[in-house]
Amino acid sequence: MKKSLLFVLGLMFFLTTVTFAQDGMNGFQYQAVVRKADGKELTNQKINTRFTVLSGSSNGVEVYTETQKMTTNQFGLFNHIVGRGTPASSIKLTDVDFSVSNYFLKVELDLTGGSNFQPFGSSELLAVPFALYAKSSGNGNAQAGGNFGPTGDQGLAGDKGIQGDKGLRGDKGLQGERGIRGEDGLKGLVGDKGPKGDAGLVGEKGATGLTGLTGVTGAKGIIGDKGVQGDKGLPGDAGAKGTEGKSAYQVWEAIAGNNGKSNLDYIASLVSYVS
Repeated sequence: MKKSLLFVLGLMFFLTTVTFAQDGMNGFQYQAVVRKADGKELTNQKINTRFTVLSGSSNGVEVYTETQKMTTNQFGLFNHIVGRGTPASSIKLTDVDFSVSNYFLKVELDLTGGSNFQPFGSSELLAVPFALYAKSSGNGNAQAGGNFGPTGDQGLAGDKGIQGDKGLRGDKGLQGERGIRGEDGLKGLVGDKGPKGDAGLVGEKGATGLTGLTGVTGAKGIIGDKGVQGDKGLPGDAGAKGTEGKSAYQVWEAIAGNNGKSNLDYIASLVSYVS
């Protein structure tokens, strides 16, 4: 992750103009903004920086190195006065002879605050603080053993220098990590009904289903017209001889109350019935 932040877009650093700290005259100020791969500032991040002064060119001899831990502000900005960090050796910035060569400043960062430094940028020191130059170039024609005069008033600020040429474009950075998945979008409108597809192939005949329940008996139908009378059938066979029947008298005699009565009584009952 730290390499991704460091290399993508050349870290999208922008190195500010090197200015000079007048407090103590023992260093110069460096200021820069650190950006993430998406271009946003790396804010409120603890970082470790390493500053190296090179002689002659951006790949020249290292003459002074120091480190400094710091934290970027809410805009991704960090400030440091080079010369007030922790030197990597017994050599101090004030020991460098700025009068004999052109010097360059190389800056390296570890975005986790550790010591795995990665290149951040380099630029030529077009000017150095007066005190640093004076210490390295001697004291002019002062007589040996003479006392220095009082410090003169600060001179007027010089005109703004011409803007330097645009630097070369850095290599394309590594691809950043995949971002968090966004929320699902709103459901789209229902599309138009598509054309009817071709009829599918006829499937195989399924197995015979179970026999269904017996249906309810339907209503009785209307009586049909009387059919044509059929042909007269053949005479049937003679029936068996029936049991010999009783006479009317015998039937009358079997009625309760008539037992023992005479034939005359029977005839009288017939006459009475007729009348």
